Amino acid sequence: MQPTSSTSVPANPYPSIPSLPVAEKILHTVYLHLQCRYPFLDWDQIHLWHSNRDSYLNVDVKADYKDQVAGFFLWMIYAIGVQLDPIAGLDSAQSYFERASRYSNTVTHPHDLTTVQALLLITFYAFRAPAGPSLWLYGGLSMRLCVELDLYRSRTPKYPSIEDEWKKRVFWSAYTFDRLISHACSRPVSLADEAIDVEMPLDICASITDPSAIAAASAVSPSAIQHQLTNMSSAIVSIKMYRIRSRIHAAMPALRHPSSARELTVGFLTELEEWRRKIPTITPSTDIPMQAEDRLRWRYFLCVLLVLRPSVLSASPSDPTLSLCATAAAEACEVSCLLTSKASPLITNGCSSIGLFTKVPQLDRRLSAQLFDQARPFYDIFEFMADEILSGGPEQGESQRRVIEVIAAMFNGNFVPLSS
Repeated sequence: MQPTSSTSVPANPYPSIPSLPVAEKILHTVYLHLQCRYPFLDWDQIHLWHSNRDSYLNVDVKADYKDQVAGFFLWMIYAIGVQLDPIAGLDSAQSYFERASRYSNTVTHPHDLTTVQALLLITFYAFRAPAGPSLWLYGGLSMRLCVELDLYRSRTPKYPSIEDEWKKRVFWSAYTFDRLISHACSRPVSLADEAIDVEMPLDICASITDPSAIAAASAVSPSAIQHQLTNMSSAIVSIKMYRIRSRIHAAMPALRHPSSARELTVGFLTELEEWRRKIPTITPSTDIPMQAEDRLRWRYFLCVLLVLRPSVLSASPSDPTLSLCATAAAEACEVSCLLTSKASPLITNGCSSIGLFTKVPQLDRRLSAQLFDQARPFYDIFEFMADEILSGGPEQGESQRRVIEVIAAMFNGNFVPLSS
């Protein structure tokens, strides 16, 4: 999950400070990418620090705590900005990260909300870092500190405050990281869903600090709110998906049990469909951080496949579950092709689920494909892929290269080289 590199590029201990126009572009890039997924940063505070960046970027490690905090977050944002959009003339992301790391001991020492925000920012950086911080370590530390600070517990103050909203935004960002990393690594989550009762953040602009506006928003049921999209909308939709997915993973043993599988499957599919209908529609004029609709739809189909996978393994050829799974897998593949032009695990994930149809142990594959019409095209594709891949050279490492070449050519729509 975390990239690795066999080559180590020395970091510049004194990286160049981006010019103001370039730095503003970096901030905007990171804001658009981060806010719609993990809304844990106070961007008004970030911009305030940046407007006086000369006072913070070269601050001494013995300087005031608040100055070091400002320096840490600004250097970290530069590092992430270079990761997301490399700009000629700037140093490596690793250089900016190591510059920020000078203040890490100071920033993480208090074990407060700011510490969690710092750990989450390091975690986000680690997703694209070829070397350095461990995703599992920093994501886990973030979540455990949230537990230590009781951020996972419901707090129903008489007068809702912006401080309470920030605690919820930080916690649910940590939750999302925790689920994403744990599920990708096939490791246990840091905190069970049953132990969490804190409310979701309000779908209001993150810049709103007026207590009366926050109180008014919290008094209205989320289902009854009809308003324009905010810079929290996309993140809230994303967090809800991770909550559903987390419960699906936790329910896997029950989904594999015949006595409970049907009821659970229907329940999860209904909940997922409800979530899909609430995916925000983005217009070209939308100037707020939003994840692409196709990416959210792709996550929906992958979750549907996750729910259906246990049922498919024991399904008969006439079971409607097979048709549903085939449709979801085809949709996942189609959306994946829209998201990227290169073959990747994301693209092949949907197809691999269809591969289950050709591996049902109690059924002959050709008979299954004939009885289950929707699987026939997939059966032919997998037969073709198997022939092409298995006909590759016997040398060690050759088979993996052949797999990549075959699948890449298929998903680029180029079948000619495959038959040569």
